[in-house]
This record gives sequence, C-alpha cells and structure tokens, in this order.
Amino acid sequence: MQTAKKLKFLANDPAEDVNMPQTKPVEKPVMTQDQILKLIGKIHDLHDLCLMYVGIFCGPRSSEVLGLQWRSWTGTTLVPHGTAFEGRFYPGRLKNRSSRAPIGVPEQVRPVIEAWKKLSPDPSPDALMFPTFGRASGKARRCHGGARTFSGGGFVRSRRSWKSRKASSRFK
Repeated sequence: MQTAKKLKFLANDPAEDVNMPQTKPVEKPVMTQDQILKLIGKIHDLHDLCLMYVGIFCGPRSSEVLGLQWRSWTGTTLVPHGTAFEGRFYPGRLKNRSSRAPIGVPEQVRPVIEAWKKLSPDPSPDALMFPTFGRASGKARRCHGGARTFSGGGFVRSRRSWKSRKASSRFK
C-alpha cells in the first residue's frame, strides 16, 4: 500500500478504517488411538489400507496423497509432484513451496506401500499411486445429493454423499 501511495497510484490507504474481523478457532475432530486401530483393523482392501496408512502416519494433505505417483516413492520418502482431484492429476500444483519437500515414511508403513505397488494395476512411474475412479467393489448407486457412491468394501468417494448418508442416518 505504501508503494502505491509513493508512486501516486493512490492518494490514501482505502483500508485504513477497516477493522480486522475476529477469527474464532475451529474445533477439529481428532481420532483416538483406539479409534484409529479399529478403523485400520476393518480395512481389508490393500489400496485403501495403504492410502489410510500414508494419510494418517505421513501427514500430507488429502489432495497431495491422491496426487502421489509411483515416481514419488523413493523407498524411504514420498515426494509430491502435484495434486489430484476427481481422478485427474495436476502436475506442479501444490499449496506452497514446503509442500514440495520429501515426506518421511515411517518404517512400519514402507512394507504396506511396497505390497500395494506389487498389486497395483499400473505401477509405472507416472501412474497415480491411489487411483480413485474405476475401483468400485460393489454396485454404483445414487445418494440423496445425486452423487455417486459405491457399496461394498471400498471407501465412499464423494464428500457430498457422505454428508447425505450421515444426515439420513440421524433421522432413522
């Protein structure tokens, strides 16, 4: 703002009388260790198990996890090269510079990643580690919001359908 005033683009600061809004801390849901162990114990699909291990124990953002390619896996770290949304890879699109840093993978998670790589339908370097489309283990169906979900062993793939299912279960 000072530079704009100095270069005479602005006569005065238009935001000088604006009060900053008070932000309230958002309560984030936290799973207990027991809940995490129960969740992991119920996952039988190796794709979903590996995805959950990386998400829980390595800590990347969900779009970064879904954007991991097999070339991201070095054997000890995961190096994000982009993000993915609805099954489409966006190379180089990461939230900030620190998102490009290698993500350390705990020793207990490494064998799960290696096992998933052996079973993965496409372990080529440019393939996504966790493809989300075409993995329905049950029949596709429509939910309240019109979003597609899959019944069966796989995770629900739509946030809107999850909310709809959660809301409908409250009224039963």
